[in-house]
Amino acid sequence: MSKFPFLTLAADNVCFSREEQPIVDKLTFALRAGESLQIKGENGSGKSSLLRLIAGLLTPTEGQILFNQQSILSQRLDYYAHMSYLGHDAGIKANLTVKENCEFMSEASRDKVRAILTLLGLEKMLDVLCQQLSAGQKRRVGLARVLLQNRPIWLLDEPLTALDNKIKTLWQQQMQEHLAEGGIIVFSTHQELALENSKLQTIELSACSTVF
Repeated sequence: MSKFPFLTLAADNVCFSREEQPIVDKLTFALRAGESLQIKGENGSGKSSLLRLIAGLLTPTEGQILFNQQSILSQRLDYYAHMSYLGHDAGIKANLTVKENCEFMSEASRDKVRAILTLLGLEKMLDVLCQQLSAGQKRRVGLARVLLQNRPIWLLDEPLTALDNKIKTLWQQQMQEHLAEGGIIVFSTHQELALENSKLQTIELSACSTVF
């Protein structure tokens, strides 16, 4: 059963250049409820830049990113209310504890925060400052915040980085459940990630970006 209202996310001939160097060229895709998009490419091919474009953190040189068939630039607040973005640095505040970071970035109850952190193996670190965490632990805090925000669109930049095999498997299950509930996921990863029974599109970034 769908947990989220029916939404769409698309790119319409998106181009992006930096210092006259093309990074994304004429990219088009369309995602509906329960569908996912994997971004592939070598280091430096523009995967993170593309995710930041879709998140509205960068502006296309040409074309547009569409949320419910309208440009995200014309409805930023509504789009941000429906989207969770996890970048390379996880976006956590080093001077706050694990629990404080999660409570600060979500409207979930304290019991829900504790349950999600326990799910991700962080129950013994609730009151630890995030500046004291390892890279993998910081990544888990970022993933916890994605779950706690409870938004239908997930944008994930290398979500499996620095995770052990147990948490990798658990997170893939969370992604699978999110899609089954009508969510949309756009993600990049260098690692194998199997999403069973999902409608998965793939983009291979190169000189000319193409959807398969």
